[in-house]
Amino acid sequence: MNLERQQQEFILLFDAWLKAYLEESKKNKNFSKVLLESQQYSLQSGGKRFRPFLASLIYGLFTSDLKSLKNFCLSIEMIHTYSLIHDDLPCMDNDDLRRGKPTNHKVFSEDISLLAGDGLLSDVFLLLSSDENINLHSKVELIRLVSEKIGSTGMVSGQVFDMKADRDINLEELSKIHALKTANLIQASAMGAGIVAGCTVDELHNISEFSYHLGMAFQIKDDLLDFKDKDQDFKSYPQLLGLEKTKEELDRHSKLAKNHLLNLGKNNINTLIELVDFNLLRDF
Repeated sequence: MNLERQQQEFILLFDAWLKAYLEESKKNKNFSKVLLESQQYSLQSGGKRFRPFLASLIYGLFTSDLKSLKNFCLSIEMIHTYSLIHDDLPCMDNDDLRRGKPTNHKVFSEDISLLAGDGLLSDVFLLLSSDENINLHSKVELIRLVSEKIGSTGMVSGQVFDMKADRDINLEELSKIHALKTANLIQASAMGAGIVAGCTVDELHNISEFSYHLGMAFQIKDDLLDFKDKDQDFKSYPQLLGLEKTKEELDRHSKLAKNHLLNLGKNNINTLIELVDFNLLRDF
């Protein structure tokens, strides 16, 4: 399968980037050893690198040289990792395992884990602002995009809405949680790649719409896969809409994602179409 092959090739490339970044970080005498170990533990815990991989696919529609995308890909994965470290903390979801391994705070303690996430988030902006392969205008646009999508009016509020929701939640409220908490970072990944590639306003609009609907479709598919779980979160599409209407929502978002890909007018969108279809059929 073309999608699987490309993803495995990208993971190898990304992990080499990450290893080099961590090795360089070790040379900084101001970097707390235990802090770096905590960050490295979660960064190298075996994730699928979905968000940076998506960024590479979008970027590949316009250019083939991934050198300019390296720091952005690292930044997106660092943001995702920080969010997982914090989500697992006792004051949030209080999880003991992540990807089959003890969660960060179980290994390094709550205080170090909290600071590891803080450090990862802060270092993102150092990486983006100091990237010599991206022009100044694009840097500003990237920082604005990332700040908007993951900040107080984005992913962070999505987490708050999720924690504070009650069983009277309606479809509009649930969709807002999924959009802010899940789709926002997927949007940032795709749109950021478009910014680095120098896309036009119209191209960025279609990338934004594609990635929004892809993000929503991924979350809805997760809800469907969790439907058989007796302890399923009440904040899910099947609990609110029932199984059949949830499948209709999944199909709707998937079709809209494909439509916006087609609107880009590019010939090399097959892998991205395959990604949408993969989500429809996946069983994990």
